[in-house]
Amino acid sequence: MRIFKPNIEKMKEKRDVRGLLKALSHHDRHVRRDAAEALKSVGPDAKEAILVLIQKLQDREDETRMYAAEVLGKIRDERSVEPLIKALSDNAPSVRYSATEALGAIGDSRAVIPLIGVLRNDVKEWVRNRAAHALGAIGDKRAVEPLTQALKDPSKFVRSAAAESLYRMRELPKLEEIEKFCGKHGVVNVRGFACDLYELFRALDILHISESTSLSPHDIHNMMKYLSEEGLSPQDINNMIEYLSEKGMVEGGPKCSICGRIITRHSTSIAEDIRRRGGVVVGEPSLLDSAMYKCTVCPACGSAFCLECQKPRADPCPKCGESNLQPGFADLVHRYYRL
Repeated sequence: MRIFKPNIEKMKEKRDVRGLLKALSHHDRHVRRDAAEALKSVGPDAKEAILVLIQKLQDREDETRMYAAEVLGKIRDERSVEPLIKALSDNAPSVRYSATEALGAIGDSRAVIPLIGVLRNDVKEWVRNRAAHALGAIGDKRAVEPLTQALKDPSKFVRSAAAESLYRMRELPKLEEIEKFCGKHGVVNVRGFACDLYELFRALDILHISESTSLSPHDIHNMMKYLSEEGLSPQDINNMIEYLSEKGMVEGGPKCSICGRIITRHSTSIAEDIRRRGGVVVGEPSLLDSAMYKCTVCPACGSAFCLECQKPRADPCPKCGESNLQPGFADLVHRYYRL
């Protein structure tokens, strides 16, 4: 016996909400998925589906419950808030995730305390991540303290979401100070820098370094290695070191004679650094010393320059003009790399 599949595309064009709801219980999971996507595209106009979708939050199929929560989040009707709050305790993580996202989209303050519970207690980091985003979307001040605590969550995804939500709510610690720094140094993605900066504060905490401490080169090296392993880009890390430098937390080290920034060390091989800056590796040396300065120097007057101001080429010193600059991290650069 041949079984015909419902024409989801046609139902979507006609905005046939009843037909799509029926298809949401179809035995074919692909049909259920397409029906859910079609209902989401109808959005708030599908309010006649509310009661049926609430019932489907109790369906025996995890996938159907998940789709019901997703669609309810698109319809954004307050009648679905309490059923969605109950779904935060569902056994299926995918349902909890979708219910969390839906509550954030609806924005009802009744969901704040339950979402704080999810942020603190859910075993799945991606569900906690969504709870942090949902709390930021709702914007209730009761979430500020739990979100601040979440900046120390074991998961980077949760920490990042908490920082973004606090930024969105204008409650991120030191925000005015961070924004002033970004304006001064031309950091365009202020939100991204502000959120990533809390990975730096976490690194300081993990390395048992207080913000009243003056960081030694060894401390800087360990911190940069940690941040690099967390996936932050070299430019982001350099901006963070500059931020600490302006707070008076960085010891010694050469300063660029042009921009005045402390020239930091990088936890990477020279080969990786050269490739990142557009250079071409023409040899295979074993250069893995991560404690080398990244700069160029003038052998005549001793001036040092960060690579943002002067790359290691045969340029006359911009200070004295008497000698060509040389790589300050290793003269092997001339032998093994072509810039």
